[in-house]
Amino acid sequence: MTPSILATVHDRHVIVPVSDEIPDGTRVEVRVVPVVAQVGVSESQWGCDAAAMKEWNDWLESTEPVEFAPTSNFDQEFLKYNVDAVREQMFGGER
Repeated sequence: MTPSILATVHDRHVIVPVSDEIPDGTRVEVRVVPVVAQVGVSESQWGCDAAAMKEWNDWLESTEPVEFAPTSNFDQEFLKYNVDAVREQMFGGER
């Protein structure tokens, strides 16, 4: 697991405090990724009363179904090709 290091920008410099486990001279990679405070709502903010359940149900019924592209024979042909290739590797020309 790669450790995560939080840093602070001060006067256009990045100040990175690190633990004693990382010795001086260790090369590290620091990526600039904005920290997002929160995405969505926490579980404590979920409505569990009848009105919230009705609102959720109404929203869910208003969503449109996902339309997928028409299927082709590619997947079946690719599967057959791979199965035939493995059989050839395992058994040679024998069947």
